[in-house]
Amino acid sequence: MFGPPLTGRVTSRIGPRPVMVFGQATAAVGTLVLAFGGHTTPYGALVVGLFLLGVGFGGAGGSIGKAVQIVDGGAGGEVEQLFLFVDHGASMSTRH
Repeated sequence: MFGPPLTGRVTSRIGPRPVMVFGQATAAVGTLVLAFGGHTTPYGALVVGLFLLGVGFGGAGGSIGKAVQIVDGGAGGEVEQLFLFVDHGASMSTRH
């Protein structure tokens, strides 16, 4: 919710690659926190893992969208339309 707009602006300044790498690294750390959790893991550790996972995916997703606009020249070309179609389909499939 907060990640993609922020990362879109950061991507415009420094480019999509560093932002995507940071986002995926953050998601990887969150995944590791969750992977080593068990039934005795405190809720705080799970919240931190889920937060890092969400921030990482949100950051990477926002920068991917901006990268597609850069590749397409920002003119709403075929690549951008396909990305938006897949992105909206994925977000609708995760809603209950």
